[in-house]
Amino acid sequence: MSRFAILAVAFFLFLTSGLAIAKNSSQTSSPPELAVEATSKTEPSVEVVYFIYYGNFDCQVIQLKLAKFENELPNNVHFEALPVVVSRGQVGEDEFYTVNQYADLFFVLDFFGQEKLLRNRIFQTVMDTLANTGEFALVDIDYQMNFLNDYNLSVNEYREAIESDIVDRKIEKALDYISKFNINSVPSMVINGKTLIQYNPEKGTDHFFKAVNSAINEAIHPKPKPRVVSKSTNSSQKSE
Repeated sequence: MSRFAILAVAFFLFLTSGLAIAKNSSQTSSPPELAVEATSKTEPSVEVVYFIYYGNFDCQVIQLKLAKFENELPNNVHFEALPVVVSRGQVGEDEFYTVNQYADLFFVLDFFGQEKLLRNRIFQTVMDTLANTGEFALVDIDYQMNFLNDYNLSVNEYREAIESDIVDRKIEKALDYISKFNINSVPSMVINGKTLIQYNPEKGTDHFFKAVNSAINEAIHPKPKPRVVSKSTNSSQKSE
């Protein structure tokens, strides 16, 4: 067989295999329950900032469904979790911030890429302890270090994370969002730095995720603004 014939056969096999793959994928795929409208390569990325607090039961409820929700979103939607950092202050030339008791634990785990992996376990530990003893677990440095030691994180690494520029930037971002949107409850999500969605326990998780989903769709496919025609333009057209 000539080289041209071999190449022709190979090209034909490549085309037919591609058709088979496309056919199989179309038969097996199914739309997600909360699917965002189909996106193209030119569509903008969407940032979802998710504010949590380990000592909040509603955050745990949302967390149980969050992974599934994230997996159903297109690749141009990016989540970033942040803890609730209470307030910013200044004494003389020195700035300071006040945090809830779990913010430092969040920032240390996030710095080492462990926070998302351990989030469910932390929620479970805190909620189980609260139910059994009426007290919050992991609220001080000793308890937190015992927890971190299980994952081979030392006191020095704890300090390295807390004193890093990366954590400073995340703290500033959290403070800016909390101030801008007056975030006073969790769980809360901010879509593209514009739309705040806060959880309402009376309406439940489905309502919350549908509201977030709708805001994401609006960020991906913004509605065109209505065209406004000035009266002067209309009158000039009539006079002509």
